[in-house]
Amino acid sequence: MLNKLPKIALVGRTNVGKSTLFNTLTEKKLALTSPVEGTTRDLKKSSVVWQGKIFELVDTGGLTGENFAHKIKKTKAQVKSEDDINKKIIEKALQAVHGSDLVILVTDIKSGITAEDRAIARYLMIHRIPAIVAVNKADNYKKLSLQSAQFYKLGFTDVIPISAITGAGTGDLLDKILEYLPDAPNVDIQEDDETDYKENIKVAIIGRPNVGKSTLINRLTKSERSIVSPIPHTTREPLDTTFKYKDTLFTFIDTAGIRRKSKIDFKSLEKQSTLLSLKTLKHADVVVLVLDLSADIGHQDLKLAQLALKSKKAIVIIGNKTDALPKKADKEYITASIKETFNFVDWAEVVLISALSGKNVQRIYDVIIKTYSNFSAKIDDDRLNSLKTKLVQKQPPPHKRGTGKRPRILHLIQISSQPPHFEIIYKGVGMLPFAYLKYFENHIRKKFKLSGTPIIMSQRKI
Repeated sequence: MLNKLPKIALVGRTNVGKSTLFNTLTEKKLALTSPVEGTTRDLKKSSVVWQGKIFELVDTGGLTGENFAHKIKKTKAQVKSEDDINKKIIEKALQAVHGSDLVILVTDIKSGITAEDRAIARYLMIHRIPAIVAVNKADNYKKLSLQSAQFYKLGFTDVIPISAITGAGTGDLLDKILEYLPDAPNVDIQEDDETDYKENIKVAIIGRPNVGKSTLINRLTKSERSIVSPIPHTTREPLDTTFKYKDTLFTFIDTAGIRRKSKIDFKSLEKQSTLLSLKTLKHADVVVLVLDLSADIGHQDLKLAQLALKSKKAIVIIGNKTDALPKKADKEYITASIKETFNFVDWAEVVLISALSGKNVQRIYDVIIKTYSNFSAKIDDDRLNSLKTKLVQKQPPPHKRGTGKRPRILHLIQISSQPPHFEIIYKGVGMLPFAYLKYFENHIRKKFKLSGTPIIMSQRKI
């Protein structure tokens, strides 16, 4: 759906408040904000609605240094590694610039015009890209907005003082944006477009750092949206990438790699990144846990699976990097070993892939669709009670100790879906033991083929 909207890119040097402005304009806290330079690395996209019109806003990484060359004083190895990442950040930002209908050049009123601002403005003019200058950090709006006149020296007609934190001036900025977008569609037209799709499945991709999550996202969506690098924690923010496969819409969320708590500096940007990644589980339908088959399964892999289970979401386990295994490796044995290791979610589908080569990646779509279908399953009462009768005949509920009486199972019903929640209704004293609830759960899963989804079992005495 976003592909049909006019596109507006936020650009500027590092630490001028682009991500804060993105969050303010979209009215969503999607972009990670921090005083640390270079926090934003990938493209963040979301729709913005203003005066009944809708457009797409893109947050980009900082275009740093004169002619966009980042200068840092570190070891040669660090310089080379970080230069590679900064080059990719710049490539992503410029890709967004050239794919946009309008650019918002974000500057900092407290710093004044810098050489970097001039370099970016010059680039936009050379390529004849229309732009509005947003002069940010005018928190004392009346006083500091008067100083914004100096930014007309950058050569653009429209200069608007704003405060991304307080929202001051952002209404004027949005009004000006719409002047550049006379053909922006109305909101109601966009809502009608969603009927083209059966479902919009939200998929959170989680895993330890450097297991290949971003490479997998790029391979699944046939894009280079997520920056891929061998340096851990290249991805710092959850990224929403919407992609259509057959008649289903997928929203993939590529999250930052999550390490063990003991290895995280809780005053650092990594803490914010980790908390944001875990928060995405609440908004997902399906959680895809990516494992690195070239390394041993560790405690953190198990912990992430436990977090996914605790979130009560559908789960798919991906074993990545099959290209690093011996050619004669027994794939069935590897799959069985993963299921045994993750025995508390042994109902999850396991798919072995190589995100690098693309081998078996296409199968992930169908597995997610199947898993989501099971997660959303609704089973009618007649079928459930037919199964209930057979299960009780095969194994009646145990006697209540001291009474010699058994509870009488009356009904088995489904309470809700996503995940499927079933309830056993009975008469008698005491409560049904956990093992008996598990007995019902296992047979419900087997009978109705509910792989990939957790099942909630509860009981009610009447």
